[in-house]
Amino acid sequence: MVDAIRNTIGTMKEMITFIRASEKRMDTLKEQITSVEPGSRRTRLVKLRETRWVERHDAISFFKEMFVPIYDTLEVIMGWDNADVSSIAFLMQSAMEKSCFVVGLCCVSRVFGLTASLSATLQSHNFDLAQCIEQVDRVFNEERQGGKMQ
Repeated sequence: MVDAIRNTIGTMKEMITFIRASEKRMDTLKEQITSVEPGSRRTRLVKLRETRWVERHDAISFFKEMFVPIYDTLEVIMGWDNADVSSIAFLMQSAMEKSCFVVGLCCVSRVFGLTASLSATLQSHNFDLAQCIEQVDRVFNEERQGGKMQ
């Protein structure tokens, strides 16, 4: 795995874990999401699971969509009295500002977006080999055409 992609995924996992570890942080995130996306029904970060690739796609997609509210949440947390928590929020926000993180997030989101249906097929209980091969071909063809659906 490319270092920048590995680091992006690792940083996202840490941020998600950090925010989800406290109800106060989760409430702050909900407030930030509501201020940016008032109609959003999703306000909870999804864990990046090691084996559930479909869920990983959802987690990455939501993280990318909510990049600004997550960034703003870390900004608010940086102002809290708890020095340890504030320092962690500062480090995480600093990581989000780096171009390698932003580019890595866009790349990861793109790859997981292309392979989401393939992952769902491979994780289903009743699939056949022909169906899997068809899905793999679709992913390759879609990427060759610049991500446009056929």
